[in-house]
Amino acid sequence: DAPRLPADLYCRLEAALDLAPRVLAAFPSDGHRDHPACGLWRPQARQSLTAYLAHGGRSLKGLLREIGACRVAWSAEASGSFVNLNTPADLARCDDTADRQCSAA
Repeated sequence: DAPRLPADLYCRLEAALDLAPRVLAAFPSDGHRDHPACGLWRPQARQSLTAYLAHGGRSLKGLLREIGACRVAWSAEASGSFVNLNTPADLARCDDTADRQCSAA
């Protein structure tokens, strides 16, 4: 689904959470878009998720806003690192070379 995630994704998100012990989640942003599905969540966020869903919430971005999640910035050049492949057509756009150059969908 997201084959080119940055190698430092986990470490950078974890560092952001370490700096803010009360924050329940951290997610990457590449300057063009937020990438909430690539986030790191504390187990304690489950309670907030359950309450959010019980009140009709369905947006991952909405949940992140509601809990005050931490946005972790990547450079705009990193936007290709968060390419999302959902269909065979998306995969076909992805170059199969060693460096896996993909055009953003």
